[in-house]
Amino acid sequence: QSVGPGGASFGVSAPNREGTGLVVSVRSVGGGVDTSGVSASADKPDLASGSSPSLAFVAEGEVIVGGGAPEPVAKVMAQDYLGADGTGDQGGFILLSFKNSTSHAGSSYRVYRKIKVTTGLDADGNLATIDPTDTWVAWSTIDAVPVPAGGDAITRAVIPAIDNVASSWAVGVEKGGATSAQTVATKRVFTKESVQQMVRLLGVDPNRVISPADLEKLITPPKDYVKSILGDRKGLLFAGLDPDLSRALKRISVPQTIRTSSGGKILSSKLTITEKLVAAVDNIAPAEASSASGSVTEAGNVNVFWTASTDDKPVGSITYRGFHIPIDGVKEYQVLRGTEEGNLTALATVAKGKETYLDANLPDGATSLVYRVDALDLDNRTKGQVIQVSVQLVRQGGFTATDAEGVEIAVYPMELGNNHIYFEDFIIFAAAFEKDPGEAGFNIQADTNDDGLVNLTDFINFAASFDTYFDLPATKRVLPTATPIPGVNDNTEMSLSLDSERVLAGQTISLDIEMSNVQALTVFGLALNYDPDRFEFLEVAAADEDLLQTTGGDTPLLLSKARPGELKIANAVVNGSAVSGEGSILTLTFKVLREFEDQARFEIAEGIVFDPESHSNPVVTLGALQVESTPTEFTLLQNYPNPFNPETTIKYNLAESGDVHLRIYNIVGQVVRTLVSERQSAGRYQMRWAGTDDRGLTVSSGIYFYQITAGKFQDVKRLMLLK
Repeated sequence: QSVGPGGASFGVSAPNREGTGLVVSVRSVGGGVDTSGVSASADKPDLASGSSPSLAFVAEGEVIVGGGAPEPVAKVMAQDYLGADGTGDQGGFILLSFKNSTSHAGSSYRVYRKIKVTTGLDADGNLATIDPTDTWVAWSTIDAVPVPAGGDAITRAVIPAIDNVASSWAVGVEKGGATSAQTVATKRVFTKESVQQMVRLLGVDPNRVISPADLEKLITPPKDYVKSILGDRKGLLFAGLDPDLSRALKRISVPQTIRTSSGGKILSSKLTITEKLVAAVDNIAPAEASSASGSVTEAGNVNVFWTASTDDKPVGSITYRGFHIPIDGVKEYQVLRGTEEGNLTALATVAKGKETYLDANLPDGATSLVYRVDALDLDNRTKGQVIQVSVQLVRQGGFTATDAEGVEIAVYPMELGNNHIYFEDFIIFAAAFEKDPGEAGFNIQADTNDDGLVNLTDFINFAASFDTYFDLPATKRVLPTATPIPGVNDNTEMSLSLDSERVLAGQTISLDIEMSNVQALTVFGLALNYDPDRFEFLEVAAADEDLLQTTGGDTPLLLSKARPGELKIANAVVNGSAVSGEGSILTLTFKVLREFEDQARFEIAEGIVFDPESHSNPVVTLGALQVESTPTEFTLLQNYPNPFNPETTIKYNLAESGDVHLRIYNIVGQVVRTLVSERQSAGRYQMRWAGTDDRGLTVSSGIYFYQITAGKFQDVKRLMLLK
């Protein structure tokens, strides 16, 4: 039978079910290049580039094997992997088990997964979109485990599944040629772009594939990652994701249902397929969305608020080609509504990371509604608390309410229809400060004591309620939520710097906060996080050369709210014009509570800026600062690891600045390597030695000594290099 150019299939009748004794030959005829890998022969001049040898036939849908193919495994079982301790995991992995035998010696196992492929090659060989097609994709490879003498063994391997879709899995036995893993390790280098392209073919969002900054090897999963998946369980393998997408893209030189039997090829057994569809299940439900509350706007809508689940973040990851695909602890939130707890129905789905939903379509005639916010991951739902919201609307100025602890507070939300007094309210208060009724910018909500003035007394009342959540009285309501309008400060940055030379326990340090790329600024707000176990917040003050005062304005409204580990700060220009450019805005003072060896972090977690039109922009770059405490003594620490191969780390502490020399000596006292020879400030340092001398040559195994000299301080310790 002849097949024209581009033809890829034809029918052949088999004499029996297994196709025993039937041979099909495929040859390239009449020009072009023969891609079968068989050279032309002199007795076949009609073949432009030679022909392929005879090829074995198997039934449609089976994996084609050449002569001498290995025996397939008898049975494959697939299960949801339940983590290293067997109690469950966050999903993304399955456990494959099968029995191997002595006939598999020298072989390897290839794991296949049936997935719907939506990409292929068009007539020109370019990548194109096709209709979804069920396709067996070579998913991973497993080395054959040696079989104990006189007995059989079970191979158990944890396989990354990436998703939670139930699918069929299969295992084939391969021998001969080079395994995919060997090919990857010796010939192929994967960039982030190539990995993104491959995972896109598997149905994974390529933007979720990220590269950790400290990951050095991009090909195989690091040992500590495998350890985190398998734990201390013995007899369990980890098979990294290793798909062969050539099958999915049909990039093969001969028809799919045949394979050459020439030497040097990888010979495959028939696939042994799991009896049931299996999915990687997330067995751990997310933490609930807490602190739910609701309030009604003047327009008759309900704002529902909640605090995001503590699992609203990546809670795990799947390593692929050295890149990490994160597993999200929360996929989304679902808001339910009803007139009572017993008749709640799904109202809306809200994306992860969100903490609010506006219900703009209330049932007619309703006077009270019940809401619940559930946290969902791929396989679980965690119910939130039920809240009841009165929808009676009465416009009101200042009023009293209670905070989360039940303490009565003066509440003055300006124009926001929510129950959180925050930065947006502060800018409205600042605009109304020292304004008379009827004057542009005056706001009755800012007059906290109803005396017709907005002055420092009102600011003290407002500051007492800043960054407070509260429950509104059922019959009182504020003005509706205003839609935020982007301002002109769309590229503003905030940065942190340490204005102290030494960080000593019991003493104070100062942090400076600066802003840059400011276009027209009148008000700013920020949230700063710190470690309350190491630092105690003392005070905040405007910077000595405050950027906000460069146009002649005053800043009498510096506002701060401190909780352990968190600061909320805002400031505004009063009686002056908007500022631009860059400069310092704040000086923060902290007390150092104790000495610590590792780094502590100060981080600006949130920033917002407002222009003269009260339009806002988020700060695009939020600064962070790593701080180490200054040691009070000189110390040379023991290297680790020790013994070592191929490198080790040497740490030392300097109580004062000075000239420092750190050298490696051999056992006869000769200098092998000078690691440090310079002036250094007081602090904590570490150096790495990779077992080379000053010429870059690798030294031999044995005992060495490392010595530090820093002013009058000297110390020496021993280390050992083993190869």
